[in-house]
Parts: sequence; structure tokens; C-alpha cells
Amino acid sequence: MLQEEISISFAYPLLYPNEKLEFSINSTKYTSKEIEELTISCNEFLDDKLNEECVFDLIEFIKENKPEEIKKIDLIEEEDKNPVKVLVGVHFHHIYADGKKREIQNGKSVFKLKGVYKFGKPGRLIVYGNQHIVNQFLSRLKSLNWQEIKVKFEYEIDLDEKLKEYTGVNSDNELLELLKEVNLEDYFFELVGLKK
Repeated sequence: MLQEEISISFAYPLLYPNEKLEFSINSTKYTSKEIEELTISCNEFLDDKLNEECVFDLIEFIKENKPEEIKKIDLIEEEDKNPVKVLVGVHFHHIYADGKKREIQNGKSVFKLKGVYKFGKPGRLIVYGNQHIVNQFLSRLKSLNWQEIKVKFEYEIDLDEKLKEYTGVNSDNELLELLKEVNLEDYFFELVGLKK
């Protein structure tokens, strides 16, 4: 129970954690649509947690992504009738901690941004969306304790037709290939500090 607002029921599959954790969310405070949206976000979060013990991680995720938090972001989008779109590249010394991975994954489930990220050493993030939302997302990341986090570039640019997803990759090669597919490979070289 999260302060009597949300109740969560868990069902452990026979082969958990090798099988996805099953859960249900109920609430007397939030609408069925809000609970449905939260459930979708939780399932996306759990997709990245297969083979990991994740009950407590899921509870923390729900605490951080209750409908009030989502509404705050939606309100910014509604108020910004002519939003400035930006593409930002961020370098990290490394990304290993589960909590930090979760915050980066929130770019999709909470902030509704587009882009691509790579965990490990070094960590990479290219994120695209409304400037206000991107800034809010990056402020949240910068508030965490990193060995190194550095914005390598920021451009005002409309890439709605090119960047349609927010996804993770396992290597710099995969990151480069993904950007090549949408003719954005120049941003990879700027992010890693290499000339094309």
C-alpha cells in the first residue's frame, strides 16, 4: 500500500525471476484510465527487469510515477502550444546502478521522450522532445550522484519524422547503426568526441 492511495497485488510465476512478474494495481483515488496508463508504464519497466528480482524496484517505480507526477509533465505539454524541440547528447562516465538505469528509462515511460541510450562504461544518451520536458528530464538526471555527466550538444531541431522511439542499445556500434538508419550519425560522432 502506498499511503492508502494505491494497492498492489503480486503473483510470482513458477520460474520467477526468469518469467515476468505478474501484478495488478487498484486504487480508489485514481481513475481507471490513470491506473491503466500506470500499469502500461510498469509493464514497460518490467520488460527490462527479466531475470532480476524486481518487486521492490517496481514499488519504487510506482511511487515515483504515480498519476500526479505524470500529470505535471502533461500540463507542461498542454501549456506549450508551440513547443521548441531539442536534441541533446549526454555523456556519462558509466551507468551501472539500477536506480540510475530506471531514471533514464523514465525518459519513455514518464516523460514520453524519444531517443536512445546505452548503459555500461561509458554511458550514452541522445534524447529528443519538447525543450521544457527534456530540461525537466535532464535536471532529474543531474540531481543524481554521477562520477561524470556532461552535455555534449544541444540543438533546436524538429526530428518528429525521424525519431519515433525511445530505446536502449548494448554498444556504441549499435548506437551508430541505429542513428545511421535515420541519417543522424553525425550526432554520434559529436557525442563520442570523434570526427566523422
